[in-house]
Amino acid sequence: MVVPPRVTSDRVAYVDISSGASGNMLLGALTDAGLDLVGWNEGMATLGVGGWGITVERRDSHGVEGTFLD
Repeated sequence: MVVPPRVTSDRVAYVDISSGASGNMLLGALTDAGLDLVGWNEGMATLGVGGWGITVERRDSHGVEGTFLD
C-alpha cells in the first residue's frame, strides 16, 4: 500500500449537504476551490481500478458558473 505524505494546511472547508450533493458536484466545487485534478487522478490510479475517467468542463446554468465533472 502506498501511503501519501502528510499534508498540513490552514484551509478548512465546511460542507452543508442537508439537501444532498452528488459526487461530481462536490468534486467540481473542490476543483473550483483549488483541488489539483492531476494529483487527484494520479492518486486514483494507484487504486488499481480500471474503466473510469473524468471529463472536466466549465458550465453556466442560469447565470451560475462552475466546473462540471462527469
